[in-house]
Amino acid sequence: MSGNAWENGDKEHFNGTLRREVPNGEWVTTTEQAQIGTNHWLRQYNHARPHPALNMRPPGPETP
Repeated sequence: MSGNAWENGDKEHFNGTLRREVPNGEWVTTTEQAQIGTNHWLRQYNHARPHPALNMRPPGPETP
């Protein structure tokens, strides 16, 4: 596996989206706080956000 951005497009896309959408102003003092915030964002990203390729429907159903 290479470290070049063009060879890891899916990972670079995810990292860029995470950087853009997770608030930069959030002060995190522990890794647990960071994990909670990231998990919240992942639930929104994977289950609730509208997706243009799906007629603005969410990508997946929320599972309990």
